[in-house]
Amino acid sequence: MVLAPSTFMDSFDNLWNTLTGTLAGWAESAAAWAPRLAVALVVGGLFIFLSRYVRRGAAKALSATSASRSVSSLIARMAQFAAIFVGMMIVLSILDLEGAVTSVLAGAGVVGLAVGFAFQDLASNVISGVGLSVRDLFRVDDVIETGDLIGVVKEIRLRTTKMLTFDGKTVIIPNKSIFQSPLINHSNTDRRRIAVECGVAYDTDLDHAKEIALGALRDIGIESEDPDVFFEGFGGSSIDFVARVWIDFQAQRDVKRTTDEMVRALKRAFDQAEIEIPFPIRTLELGGSAEELVGQMAEAA
Repeated sequence: MVLAPSTFMDSFDNLWNTLTGTLAGWAESAAAWAPRLAVALVVGGLFIFLSRYVRRGAAKALSATSASRSVSSLIARMAQFAAIFVGMMIVLSILDLEGAVTSVLAGAGVVGLAVGFAFQDLASNVISGVGLSVRDLFRVDDVIETGDLIGVVKEIRLRTTKMLTFDGKTVIIPNKSIFQSPLINHSNTDRRRIAVECGVAYDTDLDHAKEIALGALRDIGIESEDPDVFFEGFGGSSIDFVARVWIDFQAQRDVKRTTDEMVRALKRAFDQAEIEIPFPIRTLELGGSAEELVGQMAEAA
């Protein structure tokens, strides 16, 4: 079938008109979108540029308070991503893409929920590490006690804290356990009180024993406030008391050294004053005569 010249020209004109109309519509749309697109590009570039300064500023602010460089870096990156995310939302709003904004937020929520369930323990340890760093509860080389563990902090990571116990063992503790358990920092104060329990015989003059104990504690040369001695109760074989002194604390060795000096000073002073430090005595009462006990022991043997 061969088209007539007039029919072919009509078809060509219709195609040309359709093409030019489509291109004209695109041109008009582009012209209408050009200002918005230009503003969106400027705003997006501005937020990308500012996000770098947000990261640097956050890292610099946290460097003075954070105990972990990795935690500081994580928070700084999170601040940068947050700035970029805010910029992306503003760009989509400028382009009049509210539907895309809603989709992005919904997708982020779904992804966050899925990741939270899949990595619950990991996320809780990381969040706990961030919390420990921000609150500045302890630093590297501090002596801390948490749960049944006590030792020197060697490294604070995002998920775990590395501790060296006093018997030379390396312990890796999840940050979640530290964050949710009672924590004692033995290095955040420069003064410590050392207490030693002891006892004297029931026939001892307690006033005299107290004077001897106070003199012995003063003689060990602790440069602090006066020591204390308090009687606390009647024990099974002695009248018990506690001796207490305050020391300037720099390391855990100071506690052990002072305790050793206190024990030796009290023992030496009581020996010189002929004051008895009794040890527990247990008396066993056996019924029956000696012959019967010997016979029972022989049968048992």
